[in-house]
Amino acid sequence: MKTALFLILILIQTPLFAQLKCKKVKQTDGTVVSKCFHKNGKVSTIETWDKDKRHGNLKGFNNKGQEIFSLALRHYGGHASALLSWYANGQVKSVSYTDSPDGGIQYYHSTSLFDEKGNQTSFTEDSYDDNPKSELEKLIIRDTTPKQRKPLVEINQVLEK
Repeated sequence: MKTALFLILILIQTPLFAQLKCKKVKQTDGTVVSKCFHKNGKVSTIETWDKDKRHGNLKGFNNKGQEIFSLALRHYGGHASALLSWYANGQVKSVSYTDSPDGGIQYYHSTSLFDEKGNQTSFTEDSYDDNPKSELEKLIIRDTTPKQRKPLVEINQVLEK
Protein backbone atom coordinates (compact mmCIF):
# COMPACT_ATOMS: atom_id res chain seq x y z
CA MET A 1 0.00 0.00 0.00
CA LYS A 2 2.82 2.40 0.85
CA THR A 3 4.49 1.62 -2.47
CA ALA A 4 1.30 2.38 -4.39
CA LEU A 5 0.87 5.71 -2.57
CA PHE A 6 4.49 6.57 -3.29
CA LEU A 7 4.07 5.82 -7.01
CA ILE A 8 0.88 7.91 -7.17
CA LEU A 9 2.69 10.80 -5.48
CA ILE A 10 5.54 10.57 -8.01
CA LEU A 11 3.10 10.54 -10.93
CA ILE A 12 1.26 13.59 -9.58
CA GLN A 13 4.50 15.59 -9.11
CA THR A 14 6.11 14.68 -12.45
CA PRO A 15 4.19 17.28 -14.53
CA LEU A 16 5.50 20.01 -12.21
CA PHE A 17 9.09 19.33 -13.29
CA ALA A 18 8.73 18.02 -16.84
CA GLN A 19 7.81 19.73 -20.08
CA LEU A 20 5.36 17.42 -21.80
CA LYS A 21 4.91 19.15 -25.17
CA CYS A 22 8.27 18.37 -26.81
CA LYS A 23 9.48 17.09 -30.19
CA LYS A 24 12.84 15.47 -30.89
CA VAL A 25 14.19 15.40 -34.45
CA LYS A 26 17.35 13.68 -35.68
CA GLN A 27 18.72 15.52 -38.70
CA THR A 28 20.58 13.96 -41.64
CA ASP A 29 24.01 15.03 -40.29
CA GLY A 30 23.29 13.23 -36.99
CA THR A 31 22.50 16.39 -35.03
CA VAL A 32 19.61 15.98 -32.59
CA VAL A 33 17.28 18.95 -31.99
CA SER A 34 14.69 18.89 -29.19
CA LYS A 35 12.04 21.61 -29.11
CA CYS A 36 9.55 22.19 -26.31
CA PHE A 37 6.60 24.55 -26.69
CA HIS A 38 4.42 27.02 -24.80
CA LYS A 39 0.66 26.46 -24.70
CA ASN A 40 0.33 29.25 -27.30
CA GLY A 41 2.43 27.19 -29.76
CA LYS A 42 5.64 29.28 -29.59
CA VAL A 43 8.95 27.57 -28.83
CA SER A 44 9.88 27.42 -25.13
CA THR A 45 13.29 25.70 -25.38
CA ILE A 46 15.57 24.39 -28.10
CA GLU A 47 18.26 21.88 -27.15
CA THR A 48 20.74 20.89 -29.87
CA TRP A 49 23.45 18.20 -29.70
CA ASP A 50 26.03 17.13 -32.29
CA LYS A 51 25.92 13.57 -33.59
CA ASP A 52 28.32 12.28 -30.89
CA LYS A 53 26.48 14.20 -28.12
CA ARG A 54 29.69 15.97 -27.13
CA HIS A 55 28.76 19.61 -27.86
CA GLY A 56 25.34 21.05 -27.30
CA ASN A 57 23.42 24.27 -26.87
CA LEU A 58 20.30 25.12 -24.90
CA LYS A 59 18.20 28.20 -25.61
CA GLY A 60 15.11 29.36 -23.77
CA PHE A 61 12.37 31.71 -24.99
CA ASN A 62 9.49 33.59 -23.41
CA ASN A 63 5.90 33.23 -24.66
CA LYS A 64 6.49 36.03 -27.21
CA GLY A 65 9.41 34.18 -28.84
CA GLN A 66 12.18 36.36 -27.36
CA GLU A 67 15.35 34.57 -26.25
CA ILE A 68 15.81 34.70 -22.46
CA PHE A 69 18.91 32.48 -22.06
CA SER A 70 21.49 30.56 -24.08
CA LEU A 71 23.87 28.00 -22.57
CA ALA A 72 26.75 25.92 -23.94
CA LEU A 73 26.55 22.23 -23.04
CA ARG A 74 29.16 19.46 -23.26
CA HIS A 75 29.79 15.86 -22.22
CA TYR A 76 33.60 15.74 -22.30
CA GLY A 77 36.44 17.40 -20.39
CA GLY A 78 34.24 17.51 -17.33
CA HIS A 79 30.72 18.61 -18.19
CA ALA A 80 28.42 21.56 -18.74
CA SER A 81 24.78 20.75 -18.13
CA ALA A 82 21.44 22.34 -17.28
CA LEU A 83 18.45 21.18 -15.26
CA LEU A 84 15.12 22.82 -16.15
CA SER A 85 11.68 23.04 -14.60
CA TRP A 86 8.56 24.47 -16.26
CA TYR A 87 5.25 26.14 -15.48
CA ALA A 88 2.04 24.48 -16.71
CA ASN A 89 1.86 27.03 -19.57
CA GLY A 90 5.18 25.76 -20.98
CA GLN A 91 7.32 28.64 -19.70
CA VAL A 92 10.68 27.74 -18.16
CA LYS A 93 10.42 28.23 -14.40
CA SER A 94 14.07 27.65 -13.43
CA VAL A 95 17.42 26.84 -15.01
CA SER A 96 20.22 25.36 -12.91
CA TYR A 97 23.43 25.44 -14.94
CA THR A 98 26.62 23.64 -13.91
CA ASP A 99 30.02 23.80 -15.60
CA SER A 100 32.92 21.72 -14.31
CA PRO A 101 35.90 21.84 -16.65
CA ASP A 102 38.06 18.71 -16.61
CA GLY A 103 36.02 17.32 -13.73
CA GLY A 104 38.50 18.92 -11.33
CA ILE A 105 38.11 21.36 -8.46
CA GLN A 106 37.04 24.26 -10.64
CA TYR A 107 33.31 24.74 -11.07
CA TYR A 108 30.62 27.24 -11.96
CA HIS A 109 26.99 27.00 -10.93
CA SER A 110 24.14 29.40 -11.59
CA THR A 111 20.40 29.36 -11.05
CA SER A 112 17.97 31.58 -12.94
CA LEU A 113 14.32 31.87 -11.96
CA PHE A 114 11.59 33.16 -14.28
CA ASP A 115 7.95 34.16 -13.85
CA GLU A 116 5.14 32.68 -15.98
CA LYS A 117 5.71 35.29 -18.71
CA GLY A 118 9.45 34.63 -19.02
CA ASN A 119 10.75 37.61 -17.04
CA GLN A 120 13.83 36.79 -14.99
CA THR A 121 13.03 37.21 -11.29
CA SER A 122 16.25 35.91 -9.71
CA PHE A 123 19.83 35.00 -10.59
CA THR A 124 22.46 33.47 -8.33
CA GLU A 125 25.90 32.14 -9.16
CA ASP A 126 28.74 30.40 -7.39
CA SER A 127 32.16 29.40 -8.69
CA TYR A 128 35.65 28.40 -7.74
CA ASP A 129 38.13 31.25 -8.33
CA ASP A 130 39.82 30.25 -11.57
CA ASN A 131 36.78 28.79 -13.30
CA PRO A 132 35.78 30.56 -16.53
CA LYS A 133 32.13 31.53 -16.35
CA SER A 134 31.42 31.22 -20.04
CA GLU A 135 32.75 29.78 -23.25
CA LEU A 136 33.50 33.35 -24.37
CA GLU A 137 35.92 33.95 -21.50
CA LYS A 138 37.85 30.84 -22.54
CA LEU A 139 38.38 32.36 -25.97
CA ILE A 140 39.58 35.77 -24.77
CA ILE A 141 43.37 36.01 -24.73
CA ARG A 142 44.44 38.45 -22.08
CA ASP A 143 47.60 40.51 -22.53
CA THR A 144 49.57 39.93 -19.34
CA THR A 145 52.85 41.52 -20.45
CA PRO A 146 53.78 44.58 -18.42
CA LYS A 147 53.55 47.90 -20.22
CA GLN A 148 56.86 49.45 -21.24
CA ARG A 149 57.91 52.46 -19.21
CA LYS A 150 60.15 55.27 -20.31
CA PRO A 151 63.59 54.79 -18.83
CA LEU A 152 64.50 57.04 -15.93
CA VAL A 153 67.19 59.50 -16.88
CA GLU A 154 69.66 60.44 -14.20
CA ILE A 155 71.21 63.85 -14.43
CA ASN A 156 74.74 63.97 -13.13
CA GLN A 157 75.42 67.26 -11.40
CA VAL A 158 78.40 68.46 -9.51
CA LEU A 159 77.47 68.96 -5.93
CA GLU A 160 78.48 72.23 -4.36
CA LYS A 161 81.12 72.11 -1.68
